[in-house]
Amino acid sequence: MRLTVRKPDASTHVISIIRDVVIIEETYAQSAVVNEGGRKIGYILLPSFYADFNHNGGRSSATDVKKELEKLKKAGVQGIVLDLRFNGGGSLQDAVEMAGLFVKSGPMVQIKSRQRAAQIIGDPDNDVQYEGPLVVLVNKYSASASEILAAAIQDYKRGLILGNTTYGKGTVQQMFDLDQVLPATFNSLKPFGSLKLTIQKYYRINGGSTQFKGVTPDVVVPDAYSTLGDGEKDTEYPLPWDEIAPAPYKTWSGAASLPQLVAASDNRVATSPGLKLITESVERMQKRKNDTKVSLNLEGYRAEQELTRAASNKYTESQKLLPDLQIAPSTLPPLLPLLLPTPRSLTVLPAS
Repeated sequence: MRLTVRKPDASTHVISIIRDVVIIEETYAQSAVVNEGGRKIGYILLPSFYADFNHNGGRSSATDVKKELEKLKKAGVQGIVLDLRFNGGGSLQDAVEMAGLFVKSGPMVQIKSRQRAAQIIGDPDNDVQYEGPLVVLVNKYSASASEILAAAIQDYKRGLILGNTTYGKGTVQQMFDLDQVLPATFNSLKPFGSLKLTIQKYYRINGGSTQFKGVTPDVVVPDAYSTLGDGEKDTEYPLPWDEIAPAPYKTWSGAASLPQLVAASDNRVATSPGLKLITESVERMQKRKNDTKVSLNLEGYRAEQELTRAASNKYTESQKLLPDLQIAPSTLPPLLPLLLPTPRSLTVLPAS
């Protein structure tokens, strides 16, 4: 690249610039160890399902998560939390391989075209990288490959899905260049542009689609994002949910008692001052969302704004009522406090 610079005397100078490769580590899988009550809990943040689609020796999210799991196992963690919140998806193959890190073997997802039988995509090997307790965090912005992974973990009862219902993106699109499709007789009218066409649909191994409905967590926790209408079902003309025949699979033998876990979580939410304020905030936002009327009286409008401001400040203060977590990051950047499961305040410790 060349940069032309004009000097004060009106003369110009051309500067040659060679751009270096920029690696943004925050976009890759990273991990940390959380010390909570003397217990070590492993935490893995996965921003997306990235892969080297051109096979040029680039990084793979499944391989990176496998490495982070190995680090956490060596650190002696007693459980692992995999954070897929705000993960919009990416490589399907990496999602399948990642599920295989926790499940020995079997189908992970089904893909069906309009006129073809469902294709089952399974774990490529029988190796299990981690066999201990597992929690997968999801929210409204966990989509596509995130939903495939979460659904597989849930269907196998391999781990606990915690958070809020996911986005509901269970379709596959392909771009078609119309200039290449139409015959030469239309050359004088080109360019025609491109057509984005839905060609396939994802299905869970239990037969249900991730489309429209998304993945419903085993344990639901307060989350302000749950009130936002940003899911697939909120788009124009979304494809409906449907189901096909389930794939043959066996659930994990070490599954925990779900009713007991749900009851324990509900009790923590009910007795935590901070979580109680967040729950109230979610209910208030939902009420405001459904209220389409605004006072035209100036004093009344100002009073409403003051109440909204006070509620917002109350939500901010609720963060201070939550217990601290001690974090020993292995690869996580300074953004860790912003990305760990809220609500929590954090104490970040030096990596050992």
